[in-house]
Amino acid sequence: MAGIYIHFPFCARFCIYCDFYSTKRTGEISKFADALYREIKVRKDFFKEQGVPVTTLYVGGGTPSLMPVESLSAVFGEIHKSFSTGDISSLEEVTMEVNPDDITFDYLKSLRELGVGRLSMGIQSFIDSHLAWMNRRHDSAKAVEAFNLARKAGFSNTSIDLIFG
Repeated sequence: MAGIYIHFPFCARFCIYCDFYSTKRTGEISKFADALYREIKVRKDFFKEQGVPVTTLYVGGGTPSLMPVESLSAVFGEIHKSFSTGDISSLEEVTMEVNPDDITFDYLKSLRELGVGRLSMGIQSFIDSHLAWMNRRHDSAKAVEAFNLARKAGFSNTSIDLIFG
């Protein structure tokens, strides 16, 4: 079995601890989504030729929650057509990283409708001075609110990233 990792390289702000490739050129998100859509179409035959079923999808970053629902819908739709046996929910796990500052109840409901079953929420700390030092956009109250919104939107599988030390 195989898993697909999609790296969404866009960030509204660079966090002090992050070594992942990212860019602030968020005006290019639609170009990225179009390129990703085309890349999925090109890669679909590779897995079929290898006889390897795709069972998981992980969308990380960067800040994937900056991607508009319409773009995610097109990309997930192509993944569904190219790699899964039914709709995208037929994959064993679909995970997406989200930033507490980006998400709304409607955005989270849309993620559920697209087949995302697990969130990985980049909270990092519940100490506001630490969050400011790390250059995070949210505060501790927003982190708690975001986690509660995820639960309300139907996410029972939510991990949170915390930095210790």
